[in-house]
Amino acid sequence: FSKPSEGKRYVAVEVNYENRTENKNISYSPLDWKLFDKEGYSFDHSWLGNKDPDLSSGDLKPGSKVKGWLTFEVLNNSTNFKIQFSPGLFSDSVEIQLF
Repeated sequence: FSKPSEGKRYVAVEVNYENRTENKNISYSPLDWKLFDKEGYSFDHSWLGNKDPDLSSGDLKPGSKVKGWLTFEVLNNSTNFKIQFSPGLFSDSVEIQLF
């Protein structure tokens, strides 16, 4: 319903979570994710221009799954994205090359 700022565009990434533990809930949040372009610029999740279903936040019970879209507002000339998942202060982050 909203348009990106001048000189920017939206990029959406679908994220899937699955709790494979047997006895513990896991938390998920769009704030655990950042997008980077080839120049090293970082982009936080945008609350505007979201693609449905938007990934919300919550807790997953053992054996449960959830998926949704993360939307980022990036510069028009940004390319070669990678996404970084950082689930907490004391956890290692993971980077995935996108396109």
